Amino acid sequence: RPKTPPRAAASEFFRNDASSIMNADRKRRIAAVRRALPNRISILFALFLLGLVVICLNLFKNNALGLSELMEVGATGRMAVVHSVDYLQPGYNLVPQKTQYHVLLPCDGTHAYHEWQARVFYYWLRRIKESKDPKAMGGFTRLLHSGAPDVWMDEVPTVVVDPLPRDLQRVADGYAMLNRPYAVQQWVTHYMAKIPEHFVLLAEPDHIFIRAPPLWATYSRPSAYPMGFIDTQNSKHRTIFQKFNVKNVPLKQWHPVGPSPLMISKKQLGLLVNPWLNISFALRQDSEAHELFGWTTELYAFSIAAAITPGGPRAMTLRPEFMVQPPWDSTLKGKNGRRAAFIHYTYSQDFDSEGTFTPAVVGKYHFDKRDYVSKYPPLKPRRPPRGCSNEASKMMMKLINIASTNLDGWAVRAYLKNEPVPGHWGVEGDVLDWADPEETEVGAEDVAEYSYGDVLLDDIDDMDDIDDIEDIEMDEALEDDDYE
Repeated sequence: RPKTPPRAAASEFFRNDASSIMNADRKRRIAAVRRALPNRISILFALFLLGLVVICLNLFKNNALGLSELMEVGATGRMAVVHSVDYLQPGYNLVPQKTQYHVLLPCDGTHAYHEWQARVFYYWLRRIKESKDPKAMGGFTRLLHSGAPDVWMDEVPTVVVDPLPRDLQRVADGYAMLNRPYAVQQWVTHYMAKIPEHFVLLAEPDHIFIRAPPLWATYSRPSAYPMGFIDTQNSKHRTIFQKFNVKNVPLKQWHPVGPSPLMISKKQLGLLVNPWLNISFALRQDSEAHELFGWTTELYAFSIAAAITPGGPRAMTLRPEFMVQPPWDSTLKGKNGRRAAFIHYTYSQDFDSEGTFTPAVVGKYHFDKRDYVSKYPPLKPRRPPRGCSNEASKMMMKLINIASTNLDGWAVRAYLKNEPVPGHWGVEGDVLDWADPEETEVGAEDVAEYSYGDVLLDDIDDMDDIDDIEDIEMDEALEDDDYE
């Protein structure tokens, strides 16, 4: 048995022994960390590589066109203001709706021009949904790209997104239509996933529903109106088209369509929105394209994007019955003889005192949306003369007339009945600054050449199961002085 060490020696003995134990323990932990460090570094490196792959895939997706000269245009990243969106309201069906479309209405809220048009649009959409079986019609969103809420947020279901940032406004140089793809991009990024409908119907403020269209789109084939002025076969346009045609898509497969009216699946809209926006700015900066396309630049950009975007809609169903455009269209049927879904009042309504259309000349009877930028049209604006035989023009003015009497605050924001209105095109007898659209309009007999061997007009939808708006019971009485 060893001798017991003296007190001082014992203290030193235990201190040295504890120190050695701690050192050994520290060495074991350091060794364990060193053994584990390669594994941790490998894991971190693998995560880094995975993140790099994801970034590269996103870059490829967002720049799928492969055009280095295109501007990188994106949403600001700031979540837009949400207010009164009807898919957030109580009672809205949030179950995924595979057979319905969501109506999306991009518009500006900085002046009265789009304000009164959007209110008329939503008034008749709501009347149709209340009066008829809307079938495929789902929710509605006014996409307000002014950057700030307005006073009609509670009346019209609305999402507010940012306008173009200042650097892009300088590029746009007053071309206001570039706000539309930028606004739609923000909506796709932040809001599209929230809606239950699987499809989107893009419309414009100067459209009026006269019936609820059925679901004309499929997941792989959008449906659009054939624009007469979108000429994808014009030899003058080939040079511009080929600048973007990196996929060498035959030009005969390019569609004469714009972004509205358009019925499209959410997936395909998500694929198209970035190329549509990028090409819009690229065309705006191309002096040759800007001179040739003018105000239709953004529409051509959509047509180009639809043709060349990987995974985009190579096939489209052209629907002449999407809308009629009075006074050039005189009935409520499209050029294929089927009843239209919209009235598009983009053209000036001009008739003489007998009700005869005065093409390209300001008539004694005159109504043009462009005359009402700073104020609303008068309460119950006058309808065409009694001798007018244009059913589309008469219906258009009837619907605006009725809406004006039923929308709050119209009278205080409108011109008075006899108040002089500064005409956009001038006074009676002045020549309008546009060509006859009938010279380039795609007629029913011409539509087949754009079918690309596919079925153009589906007969699966029953066109007679939805009565047009004339059958909606109208309680509003129209007096004799509503006529010119």
